[in-house]
Amino acid sequence: MLWTFNFGLHDAKTEDGIMHLWSEAEAGRGSSKVCSCLRETLLKRHETHRADHLILFSDDCAGQNKNKAMRNFLFELAKDGVYKSIQHIFLFRGHTFLPNDRDFSHIEKRKKVEKVRRPTDWKDIVKDSRLSQPFEFIFLDHKNFFDYKALADANLKTTFKCSDGESLMFKEVMWFSYGESQEMSELMDAEVWKPHSEEVWCRYTHNRMEPWKKLNPIKRIKKNQCAPKLAKKYAKPIGIKAAKKNDLLSLATKNLVDEETKAFYELLPVRQDRQTTKSDEDEDDYLN
Repeated sequence: MLWTFNFGLHDAKTEDGIMHLWSEAEAGRGSSKVCSCLRETLLKRHETHRADHLILFSDDCAGQNKNKAMRNFLFELAKDGVYKSIQHIFLFRGHTFLPNDRDFSHIEKRKKVEKVRRPTDWKDIVKDSRLSQPFEFIFLDHKNFFDYKALADANLKTTFKCSDGESLMFKEVMWFSYGESQEMSELMDAEVWKPHSEEVWCRYTHNRMEPWKKLNPIKRIKKNQCAPKLAKKYAKPIGIKAAKKNDLLSLATKNLVDEETKAFYELLPVRQDRQTTKSDEDEDDYLN
């Protein structure tokens, strides 16, 4: 089986579902791919909505959402003024249900009555799975992905110290805030907006009364050192293992796929090196 990855976003303002699809032959998974998908959609939607404030709700999966690549991406997005305020809130595992889950369930139901042999077959399944307000789908290839993890490695500090000297328990954070945030006044009688473009503010709970933990995450640039820049993740498709390609082609010899699908399988690139794509998987981002 040839995998097709799907990163889904749900716009709570418009109730749009946006699906980002790509083949495992083009790219792997992990934090850089999630940030690249967010970049693809957020920049386009910002042009349409012209919103100043962005609130993101997600689970706290370390490989996809709760990692340094995501922190660096959102920090730079706010610092560049794309949004004045970005709030990234993590929901309690096992106690919450996101609209994305409902979106994916529509796709799974449609898949039961459709056959998928090539990644492009998913287009019709995604398009037809919600008739009242069809999902938007964006089909990506290796050229769409940027190396946000490498940029974060170059940009962010490796230890997390708050401004009061306390060490940040990153895994326990439930709320990251970038750009501007509301903070309780000294009299604790009202919330006031405060800019903090050079800092990331954090909370361990969803309680708005909890004081923010504040930290400057960016490394100091040494003298005569150039600021790191965002680069493409891949120069070409990563390909699949030779054994998997042989398995796919065997389906053709058994007349289990049509000629068009057989031709597609024959053109699939094969991974040349003997290394695994561990750097493309979500496990490499844990505890970062």
